Parts: sequence; structure tokens; C-alpha cells
Amino acid sequence: MNETKRVKWIDYAKGIGIILMVMGHYQYLNYEVNKWIFSFHMPLFFFISGLLTSDRNIEYKNYIIKRFRLLLIPFFIFGIITYILSFFVGKGYPINEFIINILNNMGAGMWFLHTLFLVNILYLFIYSSSKKWKIMIYTVLIILAYFSSIHNVHLPLRSEVLPICLSFFLLGDILKPYIFSLQRLSSNFIFISFILFIILNILLVEISERMDIAENRVGGSLFVLTAIFGIISILSLSLIIDRINLIQYIKSTLIFCSVNAIVILIFHPYIFSFVDKLFNHIGQNPNSIIGHISVIILQFLILYPLIIIINRYFPFLLGKWYK
Repeated sequence: MNETKRVKWIDYAKGIGIILMVMGHYQYLNYEVNKWIFSFHMPLFFFISGLLTSDRNIEYKNYIIKRFRLLLIPFFIFGIITYILSFFVGKGYPINEFIINILNNMGAGMWFLHTLFLVNILYLFIYSSSKKWKIMIYTVLIILAYFSSIHNVHLPLRSEVLPICLSFFLLGDILKPYIFSLQRLSSNFIFISFILFIILNILLVEISERMDIAENRVGGSLFVLTAIFGIISILSLSLIIDRINLIQYIKSTLIFCSVNAIVILIFHPYIFSFVDKLFNHIGQNPNSIIGHISVIILQFLILYPLIIIINRYFPFLLGKWYK
């Protein structure tokens, strides 16, 4: 099973999702904005992963090995690194607790790598099924996700989130031909779609509870529609960006965030802690509009050289030493 060829506007969507994720984890962010971001940003990542997974020329061994290298190797290596970093930001804890956290798939951002690996492996058992069967399996997964959430189920390795994560991954696969057909629509139609679906998403967010996939909280019975509306709005926005020629810097920034999503995912919570301590040290309160903007900008200014250094000198941290 190989990924389809890289598509720029899909990268833009993933880049937007990464930026929103960073903003959503900012502790001083307005609750309503945070609630809106969480209504679709993690479903978006799993949806895109399913969208870009091809079921042609499957080679089980190579597929599993590749996923292990790109997802589990960073999971374990960065798990150790972030454990060490936790002491520098005043959040250190005993080694035995660290081992328990790793075994239970805990840690800021770390859960996504492990969960995406399991989702990819589970998908191997259903990738060749007919669309009818995939829709039936998807329906069962949604029901399991909903009841798992309302009954506050907790399982080892955070396995309780697998149904909802796999459901959005599978949905991306099911809707693949329809999503890529969006490229053929007119710019005016895509713009109208963006406005329509973002409004629908916001309206549903207002009448729902906060979704948090990592904590197995779906946010209510309308969580699927809420997330889908948000996903389609971001995909529509990405297509709009793709057709505008005067924003090359924005495009390159979004692709940079997309390509380096793992490093951003793992390190941004620790950089937030560092920046917060820095603001407190100089006697500034980041809980203001100017403070919010400054913290977000500082976050990415610190992340940029870190990403460059890791890619250039330590690519093995990302499982890239293999050919």
C-alpha cells in the first residue's frame, strides 16, 4: 500500500491543521476558539491520512516496516527526549511514571503517532473490502466511538480512541474520489462551499460540547457532522489558496508545517512552557491579544531552527536513516 503522489493543496490543508493545533494548545486561548479548533483538527489529520492511502500494489511487510520507521521510532525516541525536556520546563516526574506513560500512550502529542500507527495496521484488514462493507464498518466504528465516549471508557495504550480515529481515516478513504473531484470545481463554487461549511461547523460547535479525541470526548451526538463540516471548510480553503498566485510565502509556510508536522506536534507544548516562563520572567502578561500573537510567533520562530537542525543533522530521529 503506497501513498498517492504528494498534492500541494492537501499539504496546505495539513499545514493549516498543524497551525490550528498549535494555537489550540495555547493555554490562554479563548475557550470558544479552542472549542472550534478541537471540533475538527484531529479528525482532519486522520481523514487526510486515509485520503492519501492507496490500496494498489500492497506489500504488507514493507507497509508495516515503513509505518514503524516513520511513526513508532519517533514515538519512542522523542518520548525519551521530551521526558528529559520536562525537567527543564519544571514538569519532571519519576522514571517509573514515564515508563507507565509510554506504555499507556500518554504525553502531549505523542499519542497521535502511536495511534496513527495502530490505525494504519487495522486498516490493512479492511482496505480491500467493498465500499458497501467499508460504510458498514465505518457506521459501527462511529457507534462504538460515541458509546465509548459517553461511558468514559479507558483502555491500555489509549485504545479507546481507536474507533473514532479509524472512522475518520476510513472516511477519508471512502470519500477519496469525491474529495479529489473538488479540484475540478470553479473557484466561485469552492469559495461558496468554504463559507457555507465553516458557518455550519460553527453553528454545530455552538450547540455541542467540546471535542477532544485524545481524551475520548466526542462532544455530543453531532460530532461526525461537526467534524466533517470543519474538514470540508479547510479543504475548500486550501483549494482557494492553491489558486491564488500572490501568496507564495503563505504556501511555502503551510507546506513546511505539513512536511515537519511530527517535530511541531511533539515539541510545541514544551516551547509554550518555555515561552510562558520567559514572559513571566520579564514581567509581561501573555494573556492579551498582543501577547497571544507574540507567543504564537515566538513558538514558530523557535521551532524553525529546531526543525532545520533535526532534518539536517539528526534525520534518524524521524526514522529517515533507512532507504
